[in-house]
Amino acid sequence: MNLTASNFGECGNVQAFFVKTVKYNDTDIATKEAVFVAPADMLITQVGVDVTTAFNAGTTNVLTIGTNSDADNICGSSDIAETQGASTKAVFVKLAKGDKVYVKYAQTGTAASAGVADIFFVGTQIPA
Repeated sequence: MNLTASNFGECGNVQAFFVKTVKYNDTDIATKEAVFVAPADMLITQVGVDVTTAFNAGTTNVLTIGTNSDADNICGSSDIAETQGASTKAVFVKLAKGDKVYVKYAQTGTAASAGVADIFFVGTQIPA
Protein backbone atom coordinates (compact mmCIF):
# COMPACT_ATOMS: atom_id res chain seq x y z
CA MET A 1 0.00 0.00 0.00
CA ASN A 2 1.41 3.40 -0.93
CA LEU A 3 1.09 6.01 1.80
CA THR A 4 1.65 9.67 1.15
CA ALA A 5 2.20 12.78 3.19
CA SER A 6 -1.17 14.25 2.20
CA ASN A 7 -2.73 13.75 5.65
CA PHE A 8 -0.17 15.52 7.86
CA GLY A 9 -1.38 15.97 11.41
CA GLU A 10 -4.09 13.31 11.39
CA CYS A 11 -1.84 10.74 13.06
CA GLY A 12 0.32 13.12 15.05
CA ASN A 13 3.05 15.55 14.15
CA VAL A 14 5.72 13.20 12.77
CA GLN A 15 4.81 10.60 10.20
CA ALA A 16 6.64 7.85 8.40
CA PHE A 17 5.45 7.12 4.92
CA PHE A 18 6.28 4.98 1.94
CA VAL A 19 7.40 6.99 -1.05
CA LYS A 20 7.95 4.58 -3.92
CA THR A 21 9.34 1.28 -5.15
CA VAL A 22 12.13 1.80 -7.68
CA LYS A 23 13.59 -0.76 -10.07
CA TYR A 24 16.91 -0.98 -11.92
CA ASN A 25 15.13 -0.55 -15.27
CA ASP A 26 12.70 2.28 -14.45
CA THR A 27 12.49 4.68 -17.37
CA ASP A 28 14.24 7.71 -15.82
CA ILE A 29 16.26 6.14 -13.02
CA ALA A 30 19.61 6.41 -14.84
CA THR A 31 19.27 10.20 -15.11
CA LYS A 32 17.04 10.83 -12.07
CA GLU A 33 13.52 9.69 -11.38
CA ALA A 34 11.13 11.93 -9.44
CA VAL A 35 9.77 9.85 -6.57
CA PHE A 36 8.16 12.45 -4.31
CA VAL A 37 6.63 15.92 -4.53
CA ALA A 38 6.24 17.75 -1.21
CA PRO A 39 2.52 18.41 -0.58
CA ALA A 40 3.37 21.20 1.90
CA ASP A 41 6.40 22.86 3.45
CA MET A 42 8.00 20.00 5.33
CA LEU A 43 11.07 18.65 7.04
CA ILE A 44 12.42 15.17 6.24
CA THR A 45 14.31 13.76 9.24
CA GLN A 46 15.04 10.21 8.13
CA VAL A 47 15.31 8.23 4.92
CA GLY A 48 15.00 4.46 4.74
CA VAL A 49 15.81 2.25 1.79
CA ASP A 50 14.90 -1.43 1.78
CA VAL A 51 16.60 -3.26 -1.09
CA THR A 52 14.35 -6.28 -1.66
CA THR A 53 16.20 -7.51 -4.76
CA ALA A 54 19.92 -6.79 -5.07
CA PHE A 55 21.08 -4.45 -7.83
CA ASN A 56 23.44 -6.62 -9.86
CA ALA A 57 25.42 -4.63 -12.43
CA GLY A 58 28.83 -6.19 -13.13
CA THR A 59 31.14 -3.64 -11.52
CA THR A 60 29.35 -0.92 -9.53
CA ASN A 61 25.82 -0.24 -8.36
CA VAL A 62 25.07 3.17 -6.86
CA LEU A 63 21.62 4.29 -5.71
CA THR A 64 21.32 7.91 -4.56
CA ILE A 65 18.52 10.21 -3.39
CA GLY A 66 18.36 13.99 -3.55
CA THR A 67 16.83 17.24 -4.62
CA ASN A 68 19.83 18.50 -6.60
CA SER A 69 20.82 17.89 -10.23
CA ASP A 70 22.82 14.77 -9.30
CA ALA A 71 20.09 13.45 -6.95
CA ASP A 72 22.66 12.80 -4.23
CA ASN A 73 22.41 15.52 -1.57
CA ILE A 74 20.16 13.47 0.75
CA CYS A 75 21.71 10.00 0.35
CA GLY A 76 25.05 9.91 -1.44
CA SER A 77 26.99 7.12 -3.10
CA SER A 78 28.04 5.43 0.16
CA ASP A 79 24.76 5.79 2.11
CA ILE A 80 22.74 2.94 0.58
CA ALA A 81 23.70 -0.73 0.45
CA GLU A 82 22.59 -1.81 -3.02
CA THR A 83 22.71 -5.47 -2.02
CA GLN A 84 19.72 -6.83 -0.13
CA GLY A 85 18.86 -5.26 3.21
CA ALA A 86 17.81 -2.01 4.76
CA SER A 87 19.72 1.25 5.06
CA THR A 88 18.62 4.25 7.10
CA LYS A 89 20.02 7.75 7.38
CA ALA A 90 19.15 10.61 9.69
CA VAL A 91 18.83 13.82 7.67
CA PHE A 92 17.59 17.39 8.06
CA VAL A 93 16.12 18.36 4.71
CA LYS A 94 13.68 21.25 4.36
CA LEU A 95 11.33 21.03 1.40
CA ALA A 96 8.99 23.72 0.15
CA LYS A 97 5.58 22.79 -1.19
CA GLY A 98 6.12 21.40 -4.69
CA ASP A 99 9.81 20.50 -4.22
CA LYS A 100 10.76 17.20 -5.85
CA VAL A 101 12.94 14.43 -4.48
CA TYR A 102 14.69 12.18 -6.99
CA VAL A 103 16.31 8.73 -7.02
CA LYS A 104 19.14 7.86 -9.37
CA TYR A 105 20.74 4.50 -10.16
CA ALA A 106 24.21 4.49 -11.70
CA GLN A 107 25.85 1.27 -12.85
CA THR A 108 29.05 0.20 -14.57
CA GLY A 109 30.27 -3.06 -16.06
CA THR A 110 27.82 -5.66 -17.28
CA ALA A 111 24.33 -4.13 -17.29
CA ALA A 112 22.08 -4.97 -14.36
CA SER A 113 19.31 -7.49 -14.80
CA ALA A 114 17.79 -7.04 -11.34
CA GLY A 115 17.38 -4.52 -8.55
CA VAL A 116 14.37 -3.35 -6.53
CA ALA A 117 14.22 -0.95 -3.57
CA ASP A 118 11.45 0.56 -1.45
CA ILE A 119 12.03 4.18 -0.37
CA PHE A 120 10.62 5.53 2.93
CA PHE A 121 10.71 8.97 4.61
CA VAL A 122 10.04 10.18 8.13
CA GLY A 123 9.00 13.79 8.22
CA THR A 124 6.78 16.50 9.54
CA GLN A 125 4.96 19.49 8.16
CA ILE A 126 6.57 22.85 8.94
CA PRO A 127 3.99 25.08 10.64
CA ALA A 128 2.90 28.09 8.63
